[in-house]
Amino acid sequence: MEQQTVLTVLLTGRAEGRFADLIQRMVKSKGLDFDLIGLKPLTGPSDEKFGSTMNFKQAFLTKLVQTYSHAEEMKIYEDRPKHVAAFESFLSDLNRQRDPSSTDQPPLTFDVIPVTAGSKKLDPLTETVAVQKMLNEHNAFVASENATPGSIGWTLKRSVLFSGYLIDPADSERLPGVANLTPAVIQKERLRTLANNVMITPRALTDTLKEKVGGLGAKVKWKVVGLGVYENKVWAARVEPVPITTRFWVESSVPHVVLARRADARPADAGRITQWSPIPPEKQLTFDTEVGERVLLRLDQSKTARRDSEAKGVKRPFEQDEFPPLGTAAKPSNEGSRYPTGPPQLTPRGGHFGRGRGSGGWVGGGNSGGRS
Repeated sequence: MEQQTVLTVLLTGRAEGRFADLIQRMVKSKGLDFDLIGLKPLTGPSDEKFGSTMNFKQAFLTKLVQTYSHAEEMKIYEDRPKHVAAFESFLSDLNRQRDPSSTDQPPLTFDVIPVTAGSKKLDPLTETVAVQKMLNEHNAFVASENATPGSIGWTLKRSVLFSGYLIDPADSERLPGVANLTPAVIQKERLRTLANNVMITPRALTDTLKEKVGGLGAKVKWKVVGLGVYENKVWAARVEPVPITTRFWVESSVPHVVLARRADARPADAGRITQWSPIPPEKQLTFDTEVGERVLLRLDQSKTARRDSEAKGVKRPFEQDEFPPLGTAAKPSNEGSRYPTGPPQLTPRGGHFGRGRGSGGWVGGGNSGGRS
């Protein structure tokens, strides 16, 4: 960005009308100074419609290289594998239209650089406090005289996805490597990594189960003793406690960690693996776990909104424990939620599948930027 001979561009398929202000604030917060910021408009300069993000970006870059006709080099940073291939094909076609002997529009030297999408996991309490703070501010506005007619207040509701021997994030990043699932392989094959627990049960722990596993917070060390794959769709690691006499309990017949899966596969399919390739003792990876529950917080309409829906005769689709606002002395209640079209959810990708088999997880994605 500091080079005077380089034009830096932030190019995104986000809609101009909805995201221009937000992206400007994001860029400013990081101290970035782009020469151009391009967002997808409702229509192009010639009143054309863009059917996809890639159509828009290609049209934008075509105009860009026509404007800066003496440009010699272009670098594009892209986090979607399909878009990486599409940009390479597009730039190759663009070069074929330029005259190699011309000094006005020489062929471009280009490089499309794949970017691995990163993610950051907050401490659960920190994350909950941040979300609850936003909801409190929103609900205060909804209750004010300045609220838009029809505005709805929201509360957080808590439900348990599954219970398991939960794995530390640092170990979750290491575990796929035992099956040679490197970041490059994961990106190329478009896999979804998991490696976050040894499943106990796909529900909350009962008092009986808590007694069997030593209670919430109990620590257990494990080692990876085998690897298995189901139909080239689900990768899992067979594990044993360390020492082998350690007390543990799981519903599945074989304790295992689901390492990764394809988008069309279920983590529960790891329970169908019957052949496990043993790992030599000197290569067996060990990791620590703690008995816990993977909790999902959902957005639900506030009590006032539910009363309005109840007055219209809307039936309650299900019941969950209500998560009270932080800083109050209120205890969770068992009031159900009522809304016409089902609850809007803040759900991670992955989840719990099948009785006593499978696992859950979270993943993410993003946009592209480039320089010419």
